[in-house]
Amino acid sequence: VTIDSKRKQMSILQMTEDTTGGAAGSLPNLMHMLDATLVHIMNIMREEEGLLTSADIHDSFGSPIDKIVWTSDAAATAFKVTHRLFDLNKFLKHHGRAQIHMGNLNIEEIKKVIF
Repeated sequence: VTIDSKRKQMSILQMTEDTTGGAAGSLPNLMHMLDATLVHIMNIMREEEGLLTSADIHDSFGSPIDKIVWTSDAAATAFKVTHRLFDLNKFLKHHGRAQIHMGNLNIEEIKKVIF
C-alpha cells in the first residue's frame, strides 16, 4: 500500500474460521444466483422467439422497439419461474439468518409493465 508516496506494509486479509456455517455470504450469493437464473431463462425464451439481440444489464432487459411488450411479458414469466418454487425464508432459516417479512407478496400476481 502506498500512502503519501511512502510504501507501507499492512495486513489487509486475515484468515479466520467461518463460525456461521457460510451464513455471512449466503444472501448475497443467493441473490446473484437468482439473478443469473432469471437472465438465463430470459435468454432461452429470447432464443425460442428468434430474438438474438439484447441489451442486458444485470437483471434489466433491453429490447428492440417492436419487442418491448414481448420482453415485458417474458421478463414477468421468467421472474415467476425463477421465484415461484423458491422459499427464501426457508433458505435463510437454514443458514441461521434473520427471515424477511414478505407481506402480501404473491409471485403469481406480478404484473407486466404498462407502456
